[in-house]
Amino acid sequence: MSELLISNLYLQTLAAFVTGILGAIICALSFRPGRSMLLTCALLPPLVCAALLAVNGSVGTSIAVLGVFGLVRFRSLPAKGTDMVCIIYSMVSGLLCACGAWVAALVLCVILGLLILLCSRFLFAKAGVMQVQIVVPESMPDEESYTELLRTFGSHVHLEKMKTAGMGTLYELTYTFRPKADFKRIDLLDEIRIRNGNLSVTLLDTSVLEDQL
Repeated sequence: MSELLISNLYLQTLAAFVTGILGAIICALSFRPGRSMLLTCALLPPLVCAALLAVNGSVGTSIAVLGVFGLVRFRSLPAKGTDMVCIIYSMVSGLLCACGAWVAALVLCVILGLLILLCSRFLFAKAGVMQVQIVVPESMPDEESYTELLRTFGSHVHLEKMKTAGMGTLYELTYTFRPKADFKRIDLLDEIRIRNGNLSVTLLDTSVLEDQL
């Protein structure tokens, strides 16, 4: 295994950057994250590698690096599960390159990347969950009628939220449901408008919203 290790600072950082670019491509194909997350995936491995190489057995430097990572943690916003997968995936590549195992870093980057890609495409793709927000008058807040209506267009109908609007003169009902294969959006909107007196109706595809976050 010794011939697979490299100890040159610049080569290790360069190898980490290569794995970071590869990891960013995998994450882009799997989860379609934002530009900020893609930049993080590309630059996190070389940064982690450089930080660990800077420590190099020094206790004082180790404490300083730990403090920096602690500040970054407390200044960060809560992330989605897929974002955490991308971050940990990138950190593993940087750790391996810092240890000099650049071949193992590249191999594991490819293998883990393929597993992530397969899981995202075959296990979680096309969840088909939609959300509809219905504004109804105060005089007719019968949520059960809308539940029955949505069941004719799909399954797994659930009333997520119900709140007042318009100074208490309106109600806003938020449902989630899984549409049928022959689902037509315009037909659902027309049926809802007949029941709620032609007030506002908003239909959202939650999978598209999640990809844009």
